[in-house]
Amino acid sequence: LQASCSDNVHKVTHIKWRDWPDRVSPNSPLPIVHLLTRMRPLSEKGPIVVHCSAGIGRTGTYCALDYATDKITAASPLSIPKVVKEIRNQRLHSVQSMLQYLYLHVCLLEYLIITKATNRTPQTRKFQRDYEKYLKKFNQRTAK
Repeated sequence: LQASCSDNVHKVTHIKWRDWPDRVSPNSPLPIVHLLTRMRPLSEKGPIVVHCSAGIGRTGTYCALDYATDKITAASPLSIPKVVKEIRNQRLHSVQSMLQYLYLHVCLLEYLIITKATNRTPQTRKFQRDYEKYLKKFNQRTAK
């Protein structure tokens, strides 16, 4: 989308992700990690706006992941609880559920593997499987 006013032209890239249910998390970390890597070049061209229905759960989780990966890139110390606290200082109740908090960890781990900062190991595979089991149980409980 391009908007023109006099000599100024503003280009807007709109990306909509429909498969992330409210208050829960997707099964796989890959979509959000791929979204994050797709957004990085766009953020160099101007500000990014991220928003879900309430602007706290999915938005907060994405923004926390983005912030955490920025800290990793800058070789800064990383603490996920501190990242979430900083995000919540900017937007109250961000990362709305425990499931989203766990998903943040799963996504960060996948990001580290994809960027070759770490390797996939039996421990990382177990963590992913445990997350998937937890998510399945959660979905079964909430479906009743």
